[in-house]
Amino acid sequence: MGGVNMQRIVMTKAKSSGFTMVELLVGLVLSLFIIAVTITYMTTSSRTFRVQTNESLIQENARFAMEVLTQNFRLAGLNPSNNFANDLAVVYADTKCPAGEAGLASGDAGTVVCTKDGANDATDNNSDRIAIDYMVDASKSGTAVTAFGCNSQPITVSAGTELRLASVFWSGDLDGDGVRSLYCQTYNLQTETAVGVALPLVDGVDRLQFQYGVDSDNDGVIERYQSFTNLGAANTNDVRAIRVAMLLNGGASSDQNFDSEEQVNRSYSLLDAPASAFNDRELRQVYSTTVLIPNTLNKVGT
Repeated sequence: MGGVNMQRIVMTKAKSSGFTMVELLVGLVLSLFIIAVTITYMTTSSRTFRVQTNESLIQENARFAMEVLTQNFRLAGLNPSNNFANDLAVVYADTKCPAGEAGLASGDAGTVVCTKDGANDATDNNSDRIAIDYMVDASKSGTAVTAFGCNSQPITVSAGTELRLASVFWSGDLDGDGVRSLYCQTYNLQTETAVGVALPLVDGVDRLQFQYGVDSDNDGVIERYQSFTNLGAANTNDVRAIRVAMLLNGGASSDQNFDSEEQVNRSYSLLDAPASAFNDRELRQVYSTTVLIPNTLNKVGT
């Protein structure tokens, strides 16, 4: 009987004993490991989401920006009636535009060449400006014709007349929110006034560059692509194509917390422009395309 009672006492003590120090340490290590894995997964998932969101925004913005520019480039040199005394120059090179972004936005008169190359980061963010030259024809119409500028502003052309316009594109931050956008302003070149206000078309266009394809002997083969400075205003009639490159980010302001990159120095080069340096956490991508100008085909072989 004494032996049985002793066995019961030993078994009771074994059942009521707690965890050993080794067991507690193993449990703590396993818990910390699970927490670390969970935090790593959540951090990685959050960053992946931000990257995917940024990439999606950039691709969407790039497609829309290229489509807008392509459609407007194909208007370059358009002269349906051929009544205009001089050939349209594809890119408008006269000194009728204001120098700064604020002047462009408000439609101020100016004395600066409408199409120009970017000078440096400090003055124009290494971005070019382009003015597309074209005519709206109502010379054979018995009623007024309504056209729309690149800023969606309606433009009335009186019956029996035609109107010369320029669509000016550049990269700017007119609202001061820290996000540069592709802007457009339409000019009435006959009255030398802006039509409506400048319109931001696509957000996130950090840099914008253009080159001009030249066919100086009119044999249908583009000999070279040049910046506007190297092209010179006198040779704008020889332009047969326009090449555009742009550097885009997601177009989100800093308070939306879409940063997805490590904060290191990054440099991007577009066409023949000086490299642009950034030291932030924004994802950026470069896109480019070349657009042939159909309204210049009649010059081939002449």
